[in-house]
Amino acid sequence: MDNFVPSYIKLRVNPDTVNYVWAAPPYGGTRTLEMDVDRPFTLKFDIIGYVRGSFVVKLEANGETKELLSLSSATYNSWKSIQLSSSTAGRLIFESYGDNYVWIDNIAIPEIGFYDDVETGNAGWTANGWFIVMHTLSKEIPESFDFQLISPSGTAVMPQCTVTSSYFDCQYSPSTVLEKGNWTIRLTNSGDRKVEADVTAYVVYPSNGHDILSEAVNDIVRRGVVAVIAAGNSGELGERSIASPGSAENAITVGAVDKAGKVAYFSSRGPVGYNPEYIKPDVVAPGVAVVSTWKDGGYASLSGTSMATPHVSGIAALLLQANTDLTPEDVKRAIEESATDIEIAGKDVKSGSGIVDAYKAFATAMNMQVSKNQPPVVLFEITPEKPVAGEPVFFKSLSYDPDGKVVWVKWEFGDGTSWIAPGINHVYEKSGEYQVKITACDDKGLKNSTTTILRVYEPMVTVEGYVFNSLGKPVDAVVEAGSEMTKTDDNGYFTLMVEKGAVVTVSAEGYAEHTFTADGDMTVNITLRDVNPPVIELPALPEYINYTELSLAVSAYDAETAVDEVIYLLDGVETAPELTLTEGKHEVKVVAIDHDGNKAEETVLITVDITKPEITVVEEGWSDNGYKVVLRTSEEVELRVDEGDCSVSGDGISWDVVVKSTHAKLTAIDKAGNANSIEINLPEIQIELLEPSGVTNKAEFKFVLPVEAAFTLYVDGNAVYEGYGSGEITVNANIADGDHTWWVEALNAASERLTFTLDTKPPEVLSVEKDGDTLIVKPSEELKWARANGIEMQREGDVWKCSIADSTIKITMEDLAGNVGSYTYEEKAVVADFTYTPEEPKAGQRITFKAYVEGINYKQIIWVFSNGRMRMGATTTMSFGSPGEYTVKMAVIDYSYKVVKVVVKNIVVS
Repeated sequence: MDNFVPSYIKLRVNPDTVNYVWAAPPYGGTRTLEMDVDRPFTLKFDIIGYVRGSFVVKLEANGETKELLSLSSATYNSWKSIQLSSSTAGRLIFESYGDNYVWIDNIAIPEIGFYDDVETGNAGWTANGWFIVMHTLSKEIPESFDFQLISPSGTAVMPQCTVTSSYFDCQYSPSTVLEKGNWTIRLTNSGDRKVEADVTAYVVYPSNGHDILSEAVNDIVRRGVVAVIAAGNSGELGERSIASPGSAENAITVGAVDKAGKVAYFSSRGPVGYNPEYIKPDVVAPGVAVVSTWKDGGYASLSGTSMATPHVSGIAALLLQANTDLTPEDVKRAIEESATDIEIAGKDVKSGSGIVDAYKAFATAMNMQVSKNQPPVVLFEITPEKPVAGEPVFFKSLSYDPDGKVVWVKWEFGDGTSWIAPGINHVYEKSGEYQVKITACDDKGLKNSTTTILRVYEPMVTVEGYVFNSLGKPVDAVVEAGSEMTKTDDNGYFTLMVEKGAVVTVSAEGYAEHTFTADGDMTVNITLRDVNPPVIELPALPEYINYTELSLAVSAYDAETAVDEVIYLLDGVETAPELTLTEGKHEVKVVAIDHDGNKAEETVLITVDITKPEITVVEEGWSDNGYKVVLRTSEEVELRVDEGDCSVSGDGISWDVVVKSTHAKLTAIDKAGNANSIEINLPEIQIELLEPSGVTNKAEFKFVLPVEAAFTLYVDGNAVYEGYGSGEITVNANIADGDHTWWVEALNAASERLTFTLDTKPPEVLSVEKDGDTLIVKPSEELKWARANGIEMQREGDVWKCSIADSTIKITMEDLAGNVGSYTYEEKAVVADFTYTPEEPKAGQRITFKAYVEGINYKQIIWVFSNGRMRMGATTTMSFGSPGEYTVKMAVIDYSYKVVKVVVKNIVVS
């Protein structure tokens, strides 16, 4: 680089270190930081930030709250140390509420040996709305020193400047072009000793907005991309401190303001460029002490125009989402026009158009009139409609531009030639199809095109004539050549204009197609040959018949000409339409021939059968499914059931018949319709009853049906169940307990009759008592056996006994019908106790006594006190006039007025 634009040279001594602190940001309601302190204490801590709401340090102890410090308006631009004390122990609370932004560090409570520099985590604090964040601190330089800037030629170009703190910056603003080369910094101090400090020299060359990066940003904006770029953090250098790419004219360049709405000291300033120049930044947004997410899931308070830029990017995204037609220029204009002006009135080099306002920007964008350049609409007309080779064709543009005007129209004719004009005549040398392209351009350079296929024809000639068939009758025909077409009239006449040399096709349904070439004006007479055979319609004849005389009523016709001859053949021998047939298979054929020699034939095969089929019984007898009969027929038949209930299966000759009724009639019908019948009568069946009989607890009926058949179950003369089956059958019926008689009927046969007694109720215990260890049980009915906790009991008359010492006894019994019942007997123990409150009563104090009793429904509770008094009831009260030890007795009385339990306690009254 041979020359530099006017620039800045800055020196900063900046041995910065990172420190972790507790931070309470200005959101989230009341934010508290709490810890319990178990003794009186002294509290020391450092604070920085501002308070516009309230900041309180307080102590909660014994239900009371004491304020140790209360701030409602305070600003600490540097760390301030605060010391407080408390004469009591309690819960120490830092509370921040409202628009505050405070940081605290180095919290110390010497009395409990507590020191918290926040570097190692929360150290036992309970945080609600407080966060541990990084904070940048600058160490003091221990002694002052001087510096000089030395040019490449060794000349000191700046007076000496004394620096005593890390944030003191020495700045050199030259008025001329700086010397090219490497610059150095010379550091000395008053004692001419070596100074150890981290030194950074900044040499800033302001962008004029036309460097490669800025022009790239301008280009992507022109392509429709919204670019939001930070102004930079070199505001201490004064004006013209915005570097590339923030210097790009088309970008939205963003500076930073603090919470008071003042431009941050570090926010880079404009203007940009030299002759001409333009104002940057475009807008400003919050960028000082912005709390943001940080690495490892934490938060950090950061400052810079890079913290301000995301606010504006979010507003831009909001506008584009609300109005997708906005251009980057529209977005920039909406954000600037809606910004709140600060600093100098109007757009200035520190704050641009002002502080962004998302709501106003949204409203501005929604009301903006957005327009885009519309492409021209391409329209045209071509005459004549059917252009001919060698003759002029006129091309005329009808194009227009909806938001401007069409400045030129280009025609590309498809034969290798083109022309620019709104309208023009063009001559095609040869016939054929050509692709024509029309392009229109508007006054903004936007083009639009369309294409069309143009057919150029040969000269037209006239062909005419008649179309007949072989009988000389007019034919309804279609005459066509390419897209030209006509039909013959009722006399078969046609006339048609076609291109010279075109192939003319004459076609009609049912006739062979005829073609010829139109060499010029011509007259032709055409005979079309019939290609369809005649149609033969035979009567519907079955494949098998059981008669020998047959007359064929045949119809034959031809749709195009006529049928000249019909021939009948029986088994290959010509015959008359009236046929005499013998038993067996025959072939009957009919042949028809039309006027043009087309032949059609129809053949039918007929089998004559006049013999009835024979039916033979091969085997019969009872099976699991019913009465089975095996039949065989003399020929293939259909076996039809005329009477009775039976199932039939077979292959047409061998048949299995299962009869389920006492009688069945079947008929065999062969393919010719001959029929023969057979009748089947069933022998009588035997039904065997199995159970129930005697005494039972289940209404479950079992019997054996030797054949598959419908059956009915009767109980006491009533039909209680109807079913179908065979073999051993089980039926469950719903009948009442008592004595019953039952039987089964099927296929007109009835079984024997059985009687039984149904008892479904389990035995019950009428009474139970215990005489010492002897258990005595009286059941409700006669038993097979009885057990008590598994011990066999012995019958003595109408009671059962056994010896057992258990207090809880389960008695199990089975009656003669097999029903099992059970009963549980319990000897209940009585449990009693009482409580009294208060547990440490005082003389004269009312004491409440409450009884607890389990295992008995008692009649009354009686209380007896050693002071000579008595009370009744589950709950009672008593007071004693003087201190001492007193005896309290509680007695539980049952409904026979016996004392079943006594509880005695001694209580001490103070």
